[in-house]
Amino acid sequence: RLTTSASVVALTDSHPLDINKAIKTSGYLFHHFVTRATSEYAAAAYSKAFSIVLSANNFQFDALFRAETTVGQIKLNRSDEKQTVSLAAEKLVSSIGIESRVASRLARAIDELVMNAIFDAPRDNLGLPFRRRLDRKAVFKFESTELIRVGFAKGQEVSGICVGDNWGSMDYSEVFSYLVQDFESAEYQGTKYEPGAGLGLYGVVKSGVSLAFHVVPRQSTQGMIFFANAKSNKAHKSAFQFVIMAGTVD
Repeated sequence: RLTTSASVVALTDSHPLDINKAIKTSGYLFHHFVTRATSEYAAAAYSKAFSIVLSANNFQFDALFRAETTVGQIKLNRSDEKQTVSLAAEKLVSSIGIESRVASRLARAIDELVMNAIFDAPRDNLGLPFRRRLDRKAVFKFESTELIRVGFAKGQEVSGICVGDNWGSMDYSEVFSYLVQDFESAEYQGTKYEPGAGLGLYGVVKSGVSLAFHVVPRQSTQGMIFFANAKSNKAHKSAFQFVIMAGTVD
């Protein structure tokens, strides 16, 4: 089931998701969904995610999953605690037995979301990023008003990871430019990969993994990765997939 909403402006049945093709055929640059036959459990889980993410100004990540889902959360207080997130994500992925190729892409995407929350999201009083140029290996304690949480959920057939901050500064157009960038092109090959350049998000979308972003300007950003509890790369590419960019407009 695909939740109907005025904010959904594009639909494509190509699979796995080819956003470049979707843009050319639809002429729209915002919400893109791919859907295909899936189990009743997965369909219910994703339908719930659609309705909550598209309609709520604020929500808890665990509200997207059924009661029997195992849910955990890590609150970060320092920049070097991102390693704790990496280990927790690795443990979750390993418990499912996901193939190394997909697992490595998930790890890169999760790291990218965490790095964004730590270094790219923070803004000063003028709304300008004040950590973006810092060394990504820099160790420091977060400000007392700063909140970065990472949620982990393992369901019967669907699992997910959410990275949230209280800055609400994510730019959808910037994220979308990452997803449509052809990192596999000859033009891109050989260029230096920069932190936050979107290669991680691009990689998981190409693998059939789903993404959802929900932003309330100057209040919160939640970047979510959803994936089937499947082991092989082939199984992930044939799984239900979607990309959502939702929230309020500043």
